[in-house]
Amino acid sequence: MSDMKVKDLAGTVGVSPERLVEQLNEAGIEVSKPDDEITEAQKQTLLTFLQQRHGKASDGRTGSKKITLKRKSVSEIKLPGASRQSGKSVSVEVRKKRTYVKRNATEEAAAAAELARQKDEEAKAAEQERLEQERLAKEAAEQQQLEEQERQKREAEEAAREAEAIEAAKKAEQQAAEEAKKAAEEEQKALEEEQKEQKEHPGTETPKDEYLLLEIIAKQRGAIARGSSIDWDKAGKSFIQDIRNGKLGALTLETPAMIKTELQELAILREIKQEKKMQRTKKRKK
Repeated sequence: MSDMKVKDLAGTVGVSPERLVEQLNEAGIEVSKPDDEITEAQKQTLLTFLQQRHGKASDGRTGSKKITLKRKSVSEIKLPGASRQSGKSVSVEVRKKRTYVKRNATEEAAAAAELARQKDEEAKAAEQERLEQERLAKEAAEQQQLEEQERQKREAEEAAREAEAIEAAKKAEQQAAEEAKKAAEEEQKALEEEQKEQKEHPGTETPKDEYLLLEIIAKQRGAIARGSSIDWDKAGKSFIQDIRNGKLGALTLETPAMIKTELQELAILREIKQEKKMQRTKKRKK
């Protein structure tokens, strides 16, 4: 086949001259109008270009198969006018184009390799997630164990403090009982001495009634009113003044039971004070 014009080749292959001119320019063959002539080598170059574009290699092997579907639909839209009969119809054309590509063996192998790589990355990510979950679970278990140990330690310390408080209370109660016993023995001794004194010196018996006691004090201190009646107010004040001045010796108005109760309360207060002191010491150490 010899040289020929572009428009002649376009008629032979069944395309428009303008489209063929565009394809020649795309293939690197410089032509400007359909009347230009092209050589056999240029036609071969155009053929190779078109084969590569449409997925067919120069040696006859096919690459990716591509199918393009085109769809066109035409519809009319009637625009409203001033009146019902003066409406205008407009044609609307919708074109849709969809291309399907069938990969060749090389592309399929590459896609399979890419899929395998993605699966491998997903497996690695899942493994990392599993290891992370195990690490978090381990840390949570260790934290829980540490908190449990701290709780047991606090409970043991509280139990020890309670035991110490109970022991201190028992000691205080025992001490109070001993002191009450000692006070009772001293009271009994004093009573025996008083009885002995009364036997040795009759007439010095202890009055059985507070009024008798005040009457004796009134007679000794001259607290006698007119008509030989007892001045109870003066006798009472005189007795109280003697107690304040210590003329009657060491006296107490408490019974042994009252002394025992007070000693127990004092021991409890001491234990509470000691406990607060220990807590303040621990806080300062922390």
